[in-house]
Amino acid sequence: MWRYLFILLALQSACAAPIPPCEKMEYYLLHELITFARAGISHIVDLLQLVIDDANEDDLSETDRQVLDRFTKIIEHSEQLDDSEDVMNVLSEVDQVFDLLDLVESDESDNLIINLIIKYGLDTFEQILERHATEALQRLEQHIESYLRIIHGDQSIEADWNDWLVKFKSETDIEMKFQFIEDFWENIDC
Repeated sequence: MWRYLFILLALQSACAAPIPPCEKMEYYLLHELITFARAGISHIVDLLQLVIDDANEDDLSETDRQVLDRFTKIIEHSEQLDDSEDVMNVLSEVDQVFDLLDLVESDESDNLIINLIIKYGLDTFEQILERHATEALQRLEQHIESYLRIIHGDQSIEADWNDWLVKFKSETDIEMKFQFIEDFWENIDC
C-alpha cells in the first residue's frame, strides 16, 4: 500500500515540476506560428473554394484543370490539420500552387484561374494574412523579450541578444521579422 502512495507522490511531484523557460519559449514560438499558419490556410481555402465553384469546366485548359485539382487537394488536406506537420504540408502545397500560378501568369496574361483569384480577393487575402502576421509577430516579440529577461535575470540582456532584440523590434518588413524568428529558433539553447 505504501509503495503505491510513494509512486503517486513521485508522479505528482514530477508533474508539478516547473517547465524550464526555454521549453516554454519553444512552445510559444511553435504555438504562434501554427496559429498564424492555420488562420492563413483557412482564408486561402475560402478563396480557393470560390475559384473552384466559379470556374467553368468547359473553358479550362489542361493547366487550369491541374491547378484546380491541386486546389481541391489543398482544401481536402486542410480539413485534416491534426498537428504541426499537417499544417506545414498544406502550406507547402499552397506555396507550390502559387509558384505554378506565377509560371502560368508569366505565360498567359489572360488566365482564367488567375483572374478568378484576383476577382475573389487576392488583395484582401494578402491584407488579412499581413494583419495576422503582424499580430503574431507582436505577440512573439513580447514572448521573446520576456524570455530573454527571465534568462538573464536582473542583469541586462547579453549584448548579442540585446542587439538582436533591438534589430528585431525595429524591423518593419514582415518577411525579415520571420527571418529573425528563424534565427532565434536556431540559436535558442535548451
